Amino acid sequence: MTKAIRTTMQLRAFLDAWADLGWRGYAVDMVAYVLIALLLSVIGPFGTDEDPFLWRFSYWTIMLGVFGGIVMPLTSRLLRNSRAFCRLPVFAGGVAALCLAAVPMTAFVGLGDGLFRHVTQTVDRLPFVDMAQVRARVAPAEALHWTDGALLYLQVLAIVIVSIGLVSLYIVHRHAAAPVPTASPAPRAGARLLSRLPAHIGAEILYLQMEDHYVRVVTTAGNALLLMRLRDAIDELDGVAGLQVHRSWWVAADHVVRLARGGRRNELQMSDGAMVPVSASYRAAVDAFLMQPAGLLTSAR
Repeated sequence: MTKAIRTTMQLRAFLDAWADLGWRGYAVDMVAYVLIALLLSVIGPFGTDEDPFLWRFSYWTIMLGVFGGIVMPLTSRLLRNSRAFCRLPVFAGGVAALCLAAVPMTAFVGLGDGLFRHVTQTVDRLPFVDMAQVRARVAPAEALHWTDGALLYLQVLAIVIVSIGLVSLYIVHRHAAAPVPTASPAPRAGARLLSRLPAHIGAEILYLQMEDHYVRVVTTAGNALLLMRLRDAIDELDGVAGLQVHRSWWVAADHVVRLARGGRRNELQMSDGAMVPVSASYRAAVDAFLMQPAGLLTSAR
């Protein structure tokens, strides 16, 4: 396998990264959420600066953790099934996904605020919170106007675009920098034997002939002698279609022209005009080859 570097990221891959986050990815992202929650606790946006520090730190941590670990992955799972949506550019689609995910998150925050009011009305004190201070800042529960919901949505959206947007940028960067396994090109047929041959005789083998302790390798551009056994040479012809037709001969199937018969003597004519003998012990294998669709050759007597 070889490795290439990703240069672009498709929106589907971006959504897959969120949808298939997993516990390990969520744990890594949660570190970022805690740091962002700490920053928001110090800044105290949207009037939260008057709340106790520990309370607002817990609030922002839970909000970001729920959005990044539940709402955004579920939204991504739904959106990645839409072909039309996945055709959007990754930046535009990512922003759109955040805007859509902010809708259920707004409902979660609204319900959380309602629960918070209920807690402040029923619990007199907590060991780490000045409930008198908190209760003074909480308005009695009342019906919300749609403008209040819209304002809450914009506040949630502003937070998630800044915080979850940073994590999204990290996902894009991680995707762009990650090496991508790519399939290596298939090795050339007969590569091991070809590596022994001089380059000038080419790489298209016609036949092999045993000569004493050597094997003569004949190609379309020449021939060369190799000090090795015929059996070993055939073993190194990985992927080259052919068959042994004699104790001292092997032929490439693509270069067999015809079978010439003369009494008890049978020969294969090769594409370079050479006549290769077929011994009786290999005649059955030759006949089986000739019966194959790819091996239907002319037979002359």
